[in-house]
Amino acid sequence: MKNSWGTNFGEDGFFYISYYDPMVGDTNWVGVGTEPVDNYKAVYQYDPLGLCNTYGFNSETIWFANKFTASSTSSISAVGWYVMSPSSTYEISIYTDPTSGPVYGGSLKLKQTGTAANPGYNTIKLTSPVSVTNGHKFTVVVKTTTPGNIYPMPMEYPISQYSSKASAEPDQSFTSDNGQNWYDLDYYDANACLKAYAASDVATVVTPTFSPDGGTYNAAQSVTISCATSGATIHYTIDGVDPTQNDPTISSGAKVTVSKSLILKAKAWKTGMNPSAVKSASYIIQQSHKPTNDSLTPSSSSLRGYWKYTFTSTHSDSLGASTITSARLLINTSKSGVNAIYCLYSGNKLYLANDEGTKALGGYGPGSEKVIENSQCKLNCKDTTVSMSGNTLTVNWSLIIKPSMAIANEPCSAWLYVSDSSKLSQGWDKAGDFDFRPLDEPWNVSLIPVSGTLDTETQYTISSVYFDSACCSSMATAAILINNKYSVSNAAYCWYDVQANKLYLRNNNNTGSLGGYAPGSNKTIENSQCKLYCKNTSVTKTTNGLTINWRIEFKSSMSGKSCNGWLYIRDTSGVSNGWDQMGGYTIE
Repeated sequence: MKNSWGTNFGEDGFFYISYYDPMVGDTNWVGVGTEPVDNYKAVYQYDPLGLCNTYGFNSETIWFANKFTASSTSSISAVGWYVMSPSSTYEISIYTDPTSGPVYGGSLKLKQTGTAANPGYNTIKLTSPVSVTNGHKFTVVVKTTTPGNIYPMPMEYPISQYSSKASAEPDQSFTSDNGQNWYDLDYYDANACLKAYAASDVATVVTPTFSPDGGTYNAAQSVTISCATSGATIHYTIDGVDPTQNDPTISSGAKVTVSKSLILKAKAWKTGMNPSAVKSASYIIQQSHKPTNDSLTPSSSSLRGYWKYTFTSTHSDSLGASTITSARLLINTSKSGVNAIYCLYSGNKLYLANDEGTKALGGYGPGSEKVIENSQCKLNCKDTTVSMSGNTLTVNWSLIIKPSMAIANEPCSAWLYVSDSSKLSQGWDKAGDFDFRPLDEPWNVSLIPVSGTLDTETQYTISSVYFDSACCSSMATAAILINNKYSVSNAAYCWYDVQANKLYLRNNNNTGSLGGYAPGSNKTIENSQCKLYCKNTSVTKTTNGLTINWRIEFKSSMSGKSCNGWLYIRDTSGVSNGWDQMGGYTIE
């Protein structure tokens, strides 16, 4: 005989059995009460390769459990495992909907005791089948005592060239020596050899129907949603997403009005039954109208680099503002999304095109603490508002024009674009003309790194870059603020006196500045939030630029905070562009 162990086993892979040998090997397993393979609808298991070894706590008694997710609404009618000794006693418990570990937070549905007369694989029928719900967790727990055997639990785990494909995941199999404290067998990359057998599925709710069904129509439709299963609850959606039991309900035979093109879906539930399949239909409502771009305010102005502006665009749709799905604002020297201020509102999210005009950046809600930027502008989500009134959608775009637009000093135009749920649009409409005034104030350029996770009690170099169109020598104060809110108190608030070449750190209450040492000096300035190492902090000046490499160590008081990074620059005339949020960090 030859097996799969290779030529190193036996005689070139072969071994021999005499006709007089009463058994093969020194361990044999039998199946007790063998049953037909189709007498159960489903088998829940984690041990398809079967018994590989046994486990115990140096005791004849052990608890082991498997937690499963029901693949359908059905009844668990039997469980099975490898029994290690004759006359082994057992106690089977089944829990539904455990929230933690095998049983915690779960509901005990069955407790059954008995004795397995014979060792080997035993299938134990339950005296009372336990109902499980599709998608819900349930746990089978076995307590067994195996006379004369202190390794009572059968388990499967990887063994090279035998069960190497065995695998385990967390929160599947557990064991315990007292039934109270449970250990996850994933620690050993193992699973308990414990199966649950489900009887035939319960009935399924009939799939809802629509009348009229999906199609193309010239007017709004009143669609009747029905379900033939008495007492079923119908949930529906109109956004193309499959319904859940959290979505709106509708009584069988009731109507929903479809006044615009959409995908209507419905699904029905009833206790004790499997939910229905999803009924889905696409309705196309042909419309003769198109949404319009109404106005842009301001429509003409002289813009300055790094100044904050609010551009208000209005758009309308005769079927109501709620039918508008997107609105866009484009400011550029030509009607092109390349190197442009190209903003988009869609799905109650704000976006800004990248410099190449090939990708939408962002995707944040109006009012959120987010800033989206490319090389031409920053879109401040917090101060951007969207409102609807009747047929009109109004977007107040909060923008900061970057110097790259102003330095080019080329006249720009503004265009508006709007589309509705039927993807109708009248295209781009020119809405304004703008030019740029010369830059006459310093501005904050960048913060590096712009994001990341920073550990406390560890030194980091954080670089801030500033620019002044006049010259670097016109700068007076450059600062960096890192805090979990826009507050200069209890913060990592460092500043550099450009004219005096001195570094400072604000105290906890922001009532005074600490330090006053030159970059490169062997000094350390600290408050309760951070330390500023002057020796390793460097300053580089160019004709118009200033770069400060701050060497900062955050203290434990900052641990666990999600912080933003702001920059500030002021010139010797007192002109400043204010604080700009330039980055964000998680401090651990």
